[in-house]
Amino acid sequence: MLEGAQSWVNTVAFSPDGTALVAGSSDSRLRVYDTAGYGLLAEVGNPGPVTAAVYRSDGAGLLTAGADGAVRIWPCPLPVAGIAGGRTFGMAYLDDETLVGMTSTDAARLFDVGTPFAAVAASDNLSAPGDAPREQFAGTLAVTRDGTLMASGGRAGSIWLYRLADGRVDPVPVGTLARRQTRLLQSAAFTADGRTLVTGSDDETLAFTDVSDPAAPRPLGAPAEPGGVAYALAASPDGRLLAAGTGTGGDVEIWDVSDPGAPRKVGQAPAGGAPSLQVYGLSFTRDGRTLAVGSADRTVRFLDLSRPDAPTWTGRTIDGPGDYVFSVQFSRDGARLATASGDGVVRLYDVADLADPRPLAALSAAGRVALYSVALSPNGRLVSAGGAPEAVYTWTLDPAAAARRVCDLAGDPVTEDEWRQYLPSVPYARPCG
Repeated sequence: MLEGAQSWVNTVAFSPDGTALVAGSSDSRLRVYDTAGYGLLAEVGNPGPVTAAVYRSDGAGLLTAGADGAVRIWPCPLPVAGIAGGRTFGMAYLDDETLVGMTSTDAARLFDVGTPFAAVAASDNLSAPGDAPREQFAGTLAVTRDGTLMASGGRAGSIWLYRLADGRVDPVPVGTLARRQTRLLQSAAFTADGRTLVTGSDDETLAFTDVSDPAAPRPLGAPAEPGGVAYALAASPDGRLLAAGTGTGGDVEIWDVSDPGAPRKVGQAPAGGAPSLQVYGLSFTRDGRTLAVGSADRTVRFLDLSRPDAPTWTGRTIDGPGDYVFSVQFSRDGARLATASGDGVVRLYDVADLADPRPLAALSAAGRVALYSVALSPNGRLVSAGGAPEAVYTWTLDPAAAARRVCDLAGDPVTEDEWRQYLPSVPYARPCG
């Protein structure tokens, strides 16, 4: 039995080659499953209930009819991939063409996003290792900067390590950490060199683990005690600092982790100008001097860490999101910032001048769905987001590629005669020329 639909399934159809099955339902979603193991390959929203669906004979497109009276043509593969397992809380790029996502209900998956306007499942759904009854993934994810090691956190404090060869090979379990935290893991981050993993738990501790040998992870000292649950963690690129969003009042703590065996809290964001609710998103600029802080109070603020022992708020607060800001990420060059929020929108900002952050784009997921995670590809050409329901969204940030896509989908361009008929006062300019 295939699960996922939240209302009546009105139509099903096999792809011409028999490798995929599409289901359209009254919950206004299209879901595509692979027929080998019937795992979820893709999920995309429709403006209304889907009443009929059929593949093109060449398999390059999918035609649907909806209760809104419209017939739509979807290019295949669909641009929205899926992970069976609910809300996608963790997301990271391994390289420019490979994305990993993890849900809050025990599922992780790799995606190939190297083909423009497509996100294709590159691995099976991955669940936490162990025999039943077993602990499940909690949606907590961390990936080393070189994209070769992944840490996943559990609902009862376990941590599993996976080796990531490339986007064509399933993640390989290589190590399990002895449980030192007793409750759900909310956050995780690797230090810049990838040798230390830090995890934050609902038991209000931070645990430091030496993972230089992933097959034999080694605890580093006793868990530290921040000022509450660490909902977000970020490590500075130079390996010296760790930022932790703790508690329920917008606190940001700065820790010196240059000696991960003896971490020291060295600073805390000043109360004046701080967020009023939980901090869920943190991201360092490449030079480590600025920290972006996304909060449940629907804002993004910037923290100057030139002096880690005396951080100060800097620049202008971004207050555009319409719901909690759950995730933030700077581009590699620090010139752009991506945010994901509960209103289902990924927002991009030009932050070259923090005194005047400028909106660049607002990218909406299909339907009003919360987005909990955002990731920018290393080359800055793609942005991906995940949330609820079981969907992973990817957008291109290359205007020329987007223009080519529009022209490809539009078909034959407007002729000069047609142009004169409809726009007689405007000189002819061949579209898609």
